[in-house]
Formats: sequence, structure tokens, C-alpha cells
Amino acid sequence: AAPLHDDDDARAARKAMPEVRFDELRAGAIVAGYVKHISTDSGCFVHLARDLVGRAVISEVSDAFIRAAALADAFPRGKLVVARVLSVDARRRLVELSLRRSRLSGTTLLELRDVRTGMVVRGTVTSVQSYGAFVAIDNSRKLTGLCHHTHIVDPDDDDDDDDDDDDD
Repeated sequence: AAPLHDDDDARAARKAMPEVRFDELRAGAIVAGYVKHISTDSGCFVHLARDLVGRAVISEVSDAFIRAAALADAFPRGKLVVARVLSVDARRRLVELSLRRSRLSGTTLLELRDVRTGMVVRGTVTSVQSYGAFVAIDNSRKLTGLCHHTHIVDPDDDDDDDDDDDDD
């Protein structure tokens, strides 16, 4: 799923926010701006004010994976976006941003170190192979899992061989 920001939400956020001034920017602030330029090496550059540009490195552009070649399609020049300020370097006049929805909403993403045996998660099947299905795990930091075919239940399967039923 493309991480495009809803234009109406971005416009409303932009109207509600005062003019951005570099000397007033702080890490954690929510700002709105217009995409100036996309670089497959450096990320997304965003006009925050007439004389102020922030940058979201590629890993901070989206919670979902976006191919470098598709960045320009996902974030075309002039697109209004909402971002969270990650850092401000006054000496070099640099503003690092995040366009990731999880950073904007403050939600915590599931990481591999958080996954435990027996945990139930939601996800989207991304590929089916003879040995099982690959599932992109929702609300995660780009985690994909493999569900082995022996763990997939087919409710239409009429096979009544229930090996767990030892009452016979």
C-alpha cells in the first residue's frame, strides 16, 4: 500500500499550523510542507517555508517499503505532506524529517525482537508458494513472515483424518 498522505488532511494541517521559522523548530514538532525534490540516494526534500527545506531520508519516507524508482510517483513535486521533525542542526541549518505515519501518529511498530511464539498478528498475504504463504505483518517495521502450508487451515477441505482424535 502506498503511503500517500491524504491531501485534505495535509491541507487542513497546513492551514492550522503557523508559519515555520527555523529558530522555533524543535524535534518532535509536526510540520506541513510541499515536496520540493526526490532523490533516490538522499530521500524526500520538503519546503517548510520560503527559505527552509527539510529532508526525510528514504528510511523515514514510509512505514511500508517503496522502491526507490517509485518514490517520485508516491511523492510528486508540489505534493502537500505532513511530517514530524526528527532533529534540527542549527549550526548546519539542517532539518531532518519523517513522513512515516507511525511517527506522525506516535504508534509503536512491531519489530522482530518483539515477536513471541504463540503471538497472534494480522497481516496481508504477499505471496503463496507450494510450501506456504508469505505474510506482511501489519503495524510492523517491514516484517514478513512465512506460514508453513501445514499450519494453513482450508475450511473447504473434506479430509476428516484428524490425527489428534485418539478416542477410537
